[in-house]
Amino acid sequence: MRIAVLGEDVAQTGLVSQSLAMDGHVCRAFAEGRELVNHLRREKFDLLVLDENVPDMPGEALLRSLREGLSVRLPVLFMTSRSGQTDIASMLDERVDDYVVKPVATNILPGRVRAMLRRASQLHHPKTCEIFGEFRFEVASKQVVVRGTPITLTRKGFGLALLLFRHLGQPLSRALPPGWHSRRKL
Repeated sequence: MRIAVLGEDVAQTGLVSQSLAMDGHVCRAFAEGRELVNHLRREKFDLLVLDENVPDMPGEALLRSLREGLSVRLPVLFMTSRSGQTDIASMLDERVDDYVVKPVATNILPGRVRAMLRRASQLHHPKTCEIFGEFRFEVASKQVVVRGTPITLTRKGFGLALLLFRHLGQPLSRALPPGWHSRRKL
């Protein structure tokens, strides 16, 4: 995976990058927030490791700017010297996915990164097949198979059936789910 590491301390940023590289990741170190933002417009990264203290921009402001300005939601691991419960709650509320307290424990860091990447992968790679009793929903081909017999549904019909099966026994709103348009036909 490609990881961008932003930090004020060159030695610590190098140590973090080296630790993650030893775990098989490709790391790119940055010393300034603006430099990172410029590279994010041109390069693809799978995860960001951000120090809260960078010379040109506070880490929380940089994070807010990244969350609002990027079209892709990247997982963010925040490096901080603050370890109080209020500080941690505030960081997590600022849309940080995880955090580590400085000095960073390089033996724990790769495990945290792997866990974050697993969670992000599950969000971006939905299941290819969902089974509800005798009903098998092939998500990629938008096909339903019942007791071995394929059932022909329109794309919208497939989506509606899957929505209903996912929420069996639960009341649903009549409002259309995100991405659905009322002019489409079932």
